[in-house]
Amino acid sequence: RDGYMENTFRKRSADDRRSLAGRGALYWRPDDKLQLRFGVTMEKVNDDAARLSSLASRDPFAVSSDRNGETKIDRLQLSFQARRKFDWGAVTATTSRQDWDLNPSSTDLDLSSLPLAFSRVAQGEEAWTQEIRFESTPGSNKAQWRAGLFYFDSSIDGDALREFIVPPGAFVPPGFVQTERTVFTIGQTNLAGYANIDRPLTEKSILKLGLRLEHSASEMDRSKTSSNNFGFPV
Repeated sequence: RDGYMENTFRKRSADDRRSLAGRGALYWRPDDKLQLRFGVTMEKVNDDAARLSSLASRDPFAVSSDRNGETKIDRLQLSFQARRKFDWGAVTATTSRQDWDLNPSSTDLDLSSLPLAFSRVAQGEEAWTQEIRFESTPGSNKAQWRAGLFYFDSSIDGDALREFIVPPGAFVPPGFVQTERTVFTIGQTNLAGYANIDRPLTEKSILKLGLRLEHSASEMDRSKTSSNNFGFPV
């Protein structure tokens, strides 16, 4: 998709968008009691700069950035499901995994032809889920029940860099460039067990009972460092 903005300094469009995505699935039924399903989803995004322009600009659809900026994203998702029927009901096991990678997301913060300020972010995410579910055979005259376990685990790693010139002042010499870097990791897990039952009482009423127990945990580690071109302590 063509962009709306023009980078007059680099003589090119500033915010074009390009993406490629695909999805496929394979369904296999070896016999009347077993069903297998495989799935894959892939996506690749290669965008230009974020749609930002200066409020002081005469033309909001034009910028004059020394760096055009970019956003690159790759995503891969895999899934597998197996379902087995028995005389009393069925068991279904579902597994999925997703890898998501942003590298990089860069932006010219000053929106000018001078190298005054920029940011660059890289982030990766990995997540997978596992569920196993037991359920009774459907029927109109008897109670229906379902029970299962669910597990989720994810990990996020990020690295953000920002550099900018600080306006001179009483304690800031001219040409003072500040560099800030933030590195972080986030981990999340979730474990749940659930059960529910639907029991017909009359032709027009059904009693529904359910229970879910869940345990969640999150952990974050984050550090930020600052430096400058004058070597001043920070």
